[in-house]
Amino acid sequence: MSNASVGHGWRVSGTEHEVAGDEAVLLVAESVAAGQLMIWFDHPEDKSLSLVTNGRRAMVTVWGRRGYDEGVNAVDPDAGDGEQGGYVLDNGQDDSYPDASTVELEKAIEAVRYVIDQGVPDPRLHWHCWLMLATTRGMTNRDLLAYGEDETARWVEHCADDELLRICGVANWLLYGPTTRSDSSMNLARACALAAVFIREGRPRQLARAVRKSMPQLTPAQTEASRSGSPNYQQQQELDQYYGVTAEFQEFWTPGV
Repeated sequence: MSNASVGHGWRVSGTEHEVAGDEAVLLVAESVAAGQLMIWFDHPEDKSLSLVTNGRRAMVTVWGRRGYDEGVNAVDPDAGDGEQGGYVLDNGQDDSYPDASTVELEKAIEAVRYVIDQGVPDPRLHWHCWLMLATTRGMTNRDLLAYGEDETARWVEHCADDELLRICGVANWLLYGPTTRSDSSMNLARACALAAVFIREGRPRQLARAVRKSMPQLTPAQTEASRSGSPNYQQQQELDQYYGVTAEFQEFWTPGV
């Protein structure tokens, strides 16, 4: 692959500073040395790259729209059945991951370089595609406000972990379910809002607004805050990709199917 696109578009999250692979590697090393164990890079084509480490191994993930879309993360099929903690997210949450779902830190850093320079996951590593999309409480709150669902927006900020997992599974079905009818208006934000309303109220319905209203542009600090309340990664891997979907919900959205 040509290096003509090296560094094109990738920026340190929350800044306008564009980086190439070599600088990204230095930034990761400096971040880890300073005790900041998670770092994000964003791309204007609505995708992002994250690395979180415990100092020995790291989870490196290439995402679609931050926190929403299905993504891929580098995995190590030869790592065995062990598990390690100490993966401190940028919101302070201390996670544990199976070793097989992470790679050695040095390999993860090289994977960051490759993605930044080439725009695709490093083919020298194994990559796992997530089966269930992942949203956050902060992002779903914003989606619900945009569709006029203020009460559910307040609820989702403090919903139970299992309820957040079911929101992810239901939204996943709305977007990718095998019997979901083609619907050009079913975007990520609408799917997450519909899923949250269903999980809170226990019955499917349309949203208060058919078209989402324009929301104010987030500041860098607000963008960071919107990442708060992520679903439990390990539980997502263990659950059905359409966790939370009921027969009533399917019938509402695909009557007669």
